[in-house]
Amino acid sequence: MFGGINPRHAPVPWLPLPFLLSGPLGLAAAHLLLMVHAGQVTGSYRATATLAVTHLLVLGAVVATMMGALYQMTPVIFVAEAADGRLGLTQGALYTAGWIAMVIGFLRGEPGWLAVGGTSVVLAVLLFLAIIGGVLRTATQWDTAGWYILAAFGMLLITVGVG
Repeated sequence: MFGGINPRHAPVPWLPLPFLLSGPLGLAAAHLLLMVHAGQVTGSYRATATLAVTHLLVLGAVVATMMGALYQMTPVIFVAEAADGRLGLTQGALYTAGWIAMVIGFLRGEPGWLAVGGTSVVLAVLLFLAIIGGVLRTATQWDTAGWYILAAFGMLLITVGVG
């Protein structure tokens, strides 16, 4: 044990890895969309390509990376039980399918894709919060980082709620 942090509480490596890989892949895909749709993206902020790139960056890169980091760090920092790997991967698959559907929906201008994708993302975020909340309930030590994680959860809920 090092400084109160216990690496034995880390989740199985294959749980956070897909989320952490999503970051650079989402970033690369966003760059590709920026190159392909440069004229549209530099125009109106309401352009479908602009909305697609924005959601790809936020959901596909930033939030996915955050989820992977929290799956990895939360049980270690709080000396808690790790999240269920299969449930976490199910949440990740639902989340990934959701943001991909949203990006497709924006690019094609098809509301059906947006509705299915948005619903999937909301359900996946709620499942993620429930999973990490369960990890936090098993915490054997609590410090300032816990309050920051709870604040981040609140901001994530607000962001998803606003859409």
